[in-house]
Amino acid sequence: MTIDSPREQQLSMFVGSSDSVKVWLNGELVHQAFVNRGANDFEDFFPVTLEQGQNVLLVALDNHGHGSFSGHFGFALDAEYDLFREGTRFLFDTDATSFEVGDIFTLHLNTENVRNLSGWQADLVFDPDVLEAVEVSEGDFLMLGEKGEKPQFSGGTIDNETGKITGIHALRLDGGVSGKGTLCTVSFNVIGPGECLLTLENFEAGSSFGDLLPSIPPEYLITVEGEPIRPAWDVNKDGQVNILDLIQVAQSLNADVSTKPEADVNGDGAIDILDLIVVARNFAAAAPTLVATDSEKLTPATVQ
Repeated sequence: MTIDSPREQQLSMFVGSSDSVKVWLNGELVHQAFVNRGANDFEDFFPVTLEQGQNVLLVALDNHGHGSFSGHFGFALDAEYDLFREGTRFLFDTDATSFEVGDIFTLHLNTENVRNLSGWQADLVFDPDVLEAVEVSEGDFLMLGEKGEKPQFSGGTIDNETGKITGIHALRLDGGVSGKGTLCTVSFNVIGPGECLLTLENFEAGSSFGDLLPSIPPEYLITVEGEPIRPAWDVNKDGQVNILDLIQVAQSLNADVSTKPEADVNGDGAIDILDLIVVARNFAAAAPTLVATDSEKLTPATVQ
């Protein structure tokens, strides 16, 4: 079982067993009793520590050939936690195993061994310096049940400035679906190097009875190799659009493109006023941010 604790907790655990029993918490053997007995309730207690976040509980019972047998496991009444059955999972996977700047890949949000899923919602968070979201598409899982009304689906709103897709959700109104499958897919452009942790916020899944299904939001870490992609109007590729880019294009006006390919900003095979306009537009768009970053007070001269 997976136990999700809101904080670290020092508490008592209780165990009862028909015959021998062992208990592991987070990989550590915390209790064992080599006994030959019957049990209808708790019989042993001992201190344990629940760590903040996910804890893994594993138990083993030994039946000495008595036929039926039982095990009872619990925590003190003041313990706070959510319990998840192992096997019911929501998880990410991708159609690629390695990533480089310039790649395009698809992220899949899948479920396994879920029971009676009728709807779900989530916000997807990513690093906007590493990834650029392109499109969110509906998965086929909620279409797998009895034929009926088509599920409602929204791909949410993509914001590549903050690195978040908000309001992704799906709903089936004529009953839940059990099993495994894909809930949605998201396509990304890889635009920069580094590590990017993909996470879900505000994730909830519900049954056709209106009950929340216990779930742990998945996480997925990718590592990208390569140099960051710079826009064409960052002519000198220094990560900023400023006067230096304008100067470089202006000094290359009417030059042979083969000798100054970076100055052909719009890619039309000529270095002319149109390239200056492209740089100037993006310079103007970036200027307020650059000025606000570089000075604490704006003056008329600075604005001009």
